[in-house]
Amino acid sequence: MAEADWPDREIFVGGELTCVYCGFDGTLSPLAAHQMLIDHVRPRDKAGLYWDSPDNKVVACCACNFLKRQWDGRFDPAKFDGQSKEDIVASARKQIQAYYERWGSDYEAMIREARAKRRI
Repeated sequence: MAEADWPDREIFVGGELTCVYCGFDGTLSPLAAHQMLIDHVRPRDKAGLYWDSPDNKVVACCACNFLKRQWDGRFDPAKFDGQSKEDIVASARKQIQAYYERWGSDYEAMIREARAKRRI
């Protein structure tokens, strides 16, 4: 695919292929880069015509994009009004990081168990 044909290429490069919510580095490998998506900061039903503007797009990993989508649905639509892109990203980041912290210890245990099983 030619560079000019790549949708949102400038946003991926401008965002350094790094998730704005968790900091996952998509430059680690082509497989890591494939985990990166464009997130619409304000969802379609809250942004109207502004939705597909480059000013409404950031780079996010698949996991954070999924969690952000859930957060968007529970978020009071009025709170998007008058909020800057940076404020919305910061608020979403806080909620996503709280989710990761809540479940982090269980993931660490699963990782240890899976690695131990590989050694068998």
